[in-house]
Formats: sequence, structure tokens, C-alpha cells
Amino acid sequence: MAIQAELGDVIEKLTAHEATLTMELGNLSAQAKRVGDQLDQIQSALSALRDGKPMAKSSRAGDASRKRTATPTVVQEIATIVLRKHSLLPFDQLLAHVKSELLARGLSRVGVKPLLSDAIKKPAFTINPDETVSIN
Repeated sequence: MAIQAELGDVIEKLTAHEATLTMELGNLSAQAKRVGDQLDQIQSALSALRDGKPMAKSSRAGDASRKRTATPTVVQEIATIVLRKHSLLPFDQLLAHVKSELLARGLSRVGVKPLLSDAIKKPAFTINPDETVSIN
């Protein structure tokens, strides 16, 4: 029985690490795409300069400052991953972690607090009497 309990703990820890690594891989993939896009823009500009042509304006110039919005599902997923890593956090700290992750993923952090408030009301989460949040 003790071995089964230990195996259960190891499996749980591995699952949490897998989720963290998956999240980090997603971040790196998004960063690689952004870097690739920037390299394409730089190469286009260099070609235009070499050819003596005026640089073409990027079709994405207006979109560069606009970020994609976080969905309730993404906010809940990030909160779950953060709480697997930290077990128990006050709401404000959980919110800070979620916002940080959204920023790393290139998503807007606007309106995240109500999304997170709704997410932690779901059965997967527990709001403790001391107003800390944990996952079930």
C-alpha cells in the first residue's frame, strides 16, 4: 500500500511537471513565431533598402499593438496549472500569476479579474475561509 501511495504521489508530481512543461513549450512556440515574423519583416526591409525602393508598410502595423483576448477557458487552464505548482494561493497572487502567464502568451490581461473570479467558482477549485484558492 505504501508503494502505491508513493507511486500516486510521483505520478501526480509528474503530471504537474508535464503541464508546466507543456505551458512553457507553448510560450516558446509563440515566441519563436513572433521572432520569425520579425525576421521576415527585417528581411523585407533590407531587400527594399538594397533595391532602393521605399519600405513597404507592414500590413500588421495596426495590429501590432492589439492583443488577442484571453478566453475563460484559457484563464481557467492557466489558474489550474499555477495552482498545481503552488497548491494554495491568495486570490491576488493567483491573479498576478495568471496575468503574467497571459502576458508571456501574448494575450491581453484586460478583464482577467472577473474571468478568474468566475473560474474559481467552478467545482475544480476551492475557495478557502481565509480567501486562498486551491484546486480539488
